Amino acid sequence: MDVFSPFKIKSLNFRNRFIRSATHDWMGNEDGSISERQLNMFKELAKGEVGLIVSGHSCVEFPRGRAGLKQNRIDDDRFIEGYKKLADVIHENNSLFAIQISHAGLQTNKDFTNNLDPIDHNTMDKEDINTLVEAFTKAAVRVRLSGADAVCVHMAHGYFLCRTLFSDSNKREDEFGKSIANRSKIALKLIDSIRKALGEDYPIFVKLNSTGGTGEGNISTEELVGVATLLEEHGVDLIEISGGAVGSKENPIDRLNILKIEDEGYFLERAKVVRKNTNTALSVVGGIRSLSLMNEIIGKGFADFISLSRPFIREPDLVIRLKSGQEKVSCISCSKCRNFEGIRCVFNK
Repeated sequence: MDVFSPFKIKSLNFRNRFIRSATHDWMGNEDGSISERQLNMFKELAKGEVGLIVSGHSCVEFPRGRAGLKQNRIDDDRFIEGYKKLADVIHENNSLFAIQISHAGLQTNKDFTNNLDPIDHNTMDKEDINTLVEAFTKAAVRVRLSGADAVCVHMAHGYFLCRTLFSDSNKREDEFGKSIANRSKIALKLIDSIRKALGEDYPIFVKLNSTGGTGEGNISTEELVGVATLLEEHGVDLIEISGGAVGSKENPIDRLNILKIEDEGYFLERAKVVRKNTNTALSVVGGIRSLSLMNEIIGKGFADFISLSRPFIREPDLVIRLKSGQEKVSCISCSKCRNFEGIRCVFNK
């Protein structure tokens, strides 16, 4: 069993264990709809035989939920058609497609929220919580209507749900704070609502932080396992282990020059702990660059999938290259691909 072996989650048949992890690309149209540039980029990834392609985070509420300019939206039915085109171009090239849905929470500013105050997870009331649960649920229904194969709920990188889950960021004193069970209530209420709306057979994935809620502190492995266990109990079909937040020391985009194998897989140890304590399908992201490490992770069962972001920006045909004998990704993790005019590798002409 290696990274090129198939896998199955519910009715989804994965051609291999590669996941293109959700990546904000600054390529959306100004109104938040899917652009031609995005259609072309996702087509190239699918042609490159990526098993599952996850879209960049699409905001479920506008304008309060928007995290940045040119971010895709999924807060209205008028956006479904664009995602249908994206699903079609991916399926035509035999890859699977998931749409990641997200709310910025405090990790935004008034330039992006049309001068509205961002939502504070520590002071919002039950009415606002219910409003966001409904927004996520309606967005998930749009994901299914678009023809995507799964919905991915963003609970990482310091955005709204991430901050509700962990003790370094959730300071509430009411029923939504203090214990892991309480801190998880908003996320689980949302997952339950999505499950009810989509049915038992539709796959629900989660991107989960393993290092904290805001980057200002860290969390114990017990806390991570507690959250992951609850997500599994509420029917999440796959958990992608990530970490960090904008401006934090753990921010993956700031992990530069990953050139030695011992620098790779910086969230792997935490993924191993989750794997030991849960049975849900698992993916791990974070500086994995060598085929030998990928195969070790899959072969030893540390995770079921390898998630990559920056390497696919440089080599959208990376899977084919590795299958043909290339031993390592070409990406050197310089992060110069992070371009507000649209992600691109500076080494690609």
